[in-house]
Amino acid sequence: MKILSEHYKNLVGYGLCKGLLKENSVYDLSDSLYVSKSQYLDLLSDLIVASKDPQFGLHFGFFLNIKALKSVYEISMVSTSIEQIVQLWADYSDTNFPLVQFDSYLEGDYFFLELNSPLTTSMRNVILDTIFVFVFRELKLMVGSEKFDCYVPNKNPKEFSYWFKQLVVKGKKHCFRFHVNTLQIKLNTNQKKDMESILPKFLSMVSLPNSHYQPFSAKVRLMTLHMCEPELPSLSQVATQFAMTPRTLQRRLKQESSSFRQITNDIKKELFYYLKLGKTLKTQEIAWLLGFSSSSALLHAKQNWELVS
Repeated sequence: MKILSEHYKNLVGYGLCKGLLKENSVYDLSDSLYVSKSQYLDLLSDLIVASKDPQFGLHFGFFLNIKALKSVYEISMVSTSIEQIVQLWADYSDTNFPLVQFDSYLEGDYFFLELNSPLTTSMRNVILDTIFVFVFRELKLMVGSEKFDCYVPNKNPKEFSYWFKQLVVKGKKHCFRFHVNTLQIKLNTNQKKDMESILPKFLSMVSLPNSHYQPFSAKVRLMTLHMCEPELPSLSQVATQFAMTPRTLQRRLKQESSSFRQITNDIKKELFYYLKLGKTLKTQEIAWLLGFSSSSALLHAKQNWELVS
């Protein structure tokens, strides 16, 4: 059983960002298209143990938000319905990530999408948690989160509800439920334009280090970028990724003459001026992408940025 090396690299990136792997460790897979199942699971197991995080799958899933944005854009360009998307996911998984299976069926007035895995070890639910977050992210962008219900077998669905910002119910399997009428809904074409505008900049910011930040501040910036939806994550969410309280994270940043607000403002500022240069989005659309409550809130932030420039 082979796994696309990109998934292994994602694990490495998460481990480095959280400080679970040494910076000088060698994980160069540029010449390898696939890794073995055991290679992937061994690294995943090491990271789970090192992190001591009972919600590792959930938190790793949210680290992959930028990856989800890229995937959503690519899939939405060739798909027109939920059923097409599910088929693409199933085909991709069979070929590149056979640790997860996508099963769908109709029952009465509802269409169900279940995530399953051939694994029988404790890592089964960790992997399913991660992919569940990833699929939720894609469905939310494509059809809107109000169009489906979420179920997880996790002992603490409230944690999922907090991160998803909507109700997640305890069920027997990782499952999404849609009313059959949803199958007729066209994918959100406005999201395609928004993602096309912002995705290249996001990916470049994730890929290129920022020399203005000290080591820990740089990790916080990278984690924040990875977790963008594209709305930026909260201080509490980022602190959770580092197994810290918000106060402890702020104290660590202060030791490097930085703060979470400074980091998020720098990110928003850089994204704002990039989007303005594109001249394809209105101020209101940019405000939504960057998580501002209104256009006026964005313009107020812009005035502050110019004052300190």
